[in-house]
Amino acid sequence: MGFRRRVDRSLSLDITPLVDVVFLLLIFFMVTTSFSAQQLMDISAPMARTGTMAEGELERITITVDKKGSYAIDGESVEKNAFRQRLLRIAGGQSERLIAVEADQETSHGAVVFALDEARLMGAKRLAITTRPIPDENSRGSGVTGDSRNAER
Repeated sequence: MGFRRRVDRSLSLDITPLVDVVFLLLIFFMVTTSFSAQQLMDISAPMARTGTMAEGELERITITVDKKGSYAIDGESVEKNAFRQRLLRIAGGQSERLIAVEADQETSHGAVVFALDEARLMGAKRLAITTRPIPDENSRGSGVTGDSRNAER
């Protein structure tokens, strides 16, 4: 019998278009992603009428304390027993850097004092407490909200 021999064709899948699409999606998400420092802890800073804006403090260290007493240094969570070592590592021995303590208005006084005390024991010379301004009564609701002020001590 004269059966036809089957010719084996090599099947191949061209993945070049798939790679192109994935690469374009990667670029799209990299461009559209916000690169601002996002706050990991939910903080509602207390309001104050006094205080000054800390301007030009690009090299400041921010200690965040939430209402549960959890700590973060520059957005990085840290346990209480490793607090001073992490603060020393981030400060890099620069005692002149401003250390701003940002605490929720419902945070216990002891948690804030612990953060300030550890900063002092580390050798920090400039400490600040972050607050929100109270809108001016004369401005009829046009006060700045959500802006942070530092009362340097």
